[in-house]
This record gives sequence, C-alpha cells and structure tokens, in this order.
Amino acid sequence: VGVIWSANTIPLEECGSGGYQPVGQCPTYNNYGGGSTIKYIFNAVAYDKNTGAYGSGRNLSRGDAKKEAKKNCGTENCKIIFSAPYGGVVISSNGIIVTQNHGLMMGDREKLLEKCEKKGGINCKVVFKF
Repeated sequence: VGVIWSANTIPLEECGSGGYQPVGQCPTYNNYGGGSTIKYIFNAVAYDKNTGAYGSGRNLSRGDAKKEAKKNCGTENCKIIFSAPYGGVVISSNGIIVTQNHGLMMGDREKLLEKCEKKGGINCKVVFKF
C-alpha cells in the first residue's frame, strides 16, 4: 500500500478493496461469523441555532461522531446538521445552513457559499470540510 498525492494535495492511500482514499480513511473489513462487514469512518457537525455554536466529531463511527459533535458544540440545544464520511458545511451569521455529503472538489467550496447566499445567508462561511 503506497501513499500518493491527489491534485488538491490531500495524501491518498490505496485501499485493499481497490481505489484510493485519504490516508487512514480506507474502510476496514471485519469478519464476524463468517460474513464481512465494512466499518465506515464518519464525520458529524452539530449546531445550536440560538447561539450560533457548532462543533464536530471526526473520523469515528457514525454514532460516536454525532456524540462527539454534540459534546464539542457545547450547549443542550445542539442538533446534528451533518453526518457523512466526506463533505462540507457552510453556516451563515443569520443561521442559513448548506451541506454537501461528498468530498469537496475544486469549485465546490464556492458553489456551497453561493448556494448559502442565494438562500439569504449573510456572511456565509465554510465551517467544516471533510
């Protein structure tokens, strides 16, 4: 298994199942009772619309990523607004949220910001990209 660099300078590694993923993010295969299951790595973002607080949980199981995101958000009103292996989250100062649940490619950041602004977002910014 070798490490390569993609066009956007994220180091990639070849996964055992074929294809390339960011280093350390290849799915792991576990054998339980003769069957194979895939353990995916998830990222999550929680957001409190009342305070504007947000937090993330990264590179964990889906449930653990959500728990970590809520904990890092820091308030009782934090709600999960994003949960996926890859993607991006844009939040505006007036509470508009735009998410994308796949890896950000060249130009996607600008498209997310534009989408936020079209929805009436003020001071839109990318707060997380996975």
